[in-house]
Amino acid sequence: IVLAVGQREGDSLGRLHWPGGTFVDRMDSVYVADQRNHRVMRWLKEAKTGELLAGRDGRGAQNNQLDAPTSISLDNQRILYVIDRD
Repeated sequence: IVLAVGQREGDSLGRLHWPGGTFVDRMDSVYVADQRNHRVMRWLKEAKTGELLAGRDGRGAQNNQLDAPTSISLDNQRILYVIDRD
């Protein structure tokens, strides 16, 4: 199953650029740390497109921004943890 294509920067929900950590939860949702697009994406089971979970408004250090997320994890309470390189 193809979730996203390409290796380009941009805000398209169908593209990843340097995807890093991935995680699949108990409901078969797929989470991806999209390093060069500075965001975390999620695809729900059988979804046609992904959705942006974290990292809005491009690269940065504000509360709504990420700067090269490299790894992700989800705990039993469905709290998402993100390791951000920069």
